[in-house]
Amino acid sequence: MVGAGGEVEGGYNPDMGESIEDRERKARAAARRSWPIRVYRLGEEPNDDLSATTTLTERLEMMWPLAVDAWASSGQPIPDYPREKTPIRVIRRRAER
Repeated sequence: MVGAGGEVEGGYNPDMGESIEDRERKARAAARRSWPIRVYRLGEEPNDDLSATTTLTERLEMMWPLAVDAWASSGQPIPDYPREKTPIRVIRRRAER
């Protein structure tokens, strides 16, 4: 029987038996319930082109954390030089005949 203060008769509180890991696991599971989930048949997945649903600025903003992670994984610093000094190579298409 539960008393007015939420305690269980006999001095036992059922929450005391739950570990921190269990509470954290339950909290993560509760947070995942709001994730949007979509199921597609194999081969019927939508394409990855976001241009119809996002702006160029939004797509660049999505890319930046990926670029930072890639540079961090390489162990090299992110290059810092003026745009006109950017090392590039232009490859022109041959004219079709």
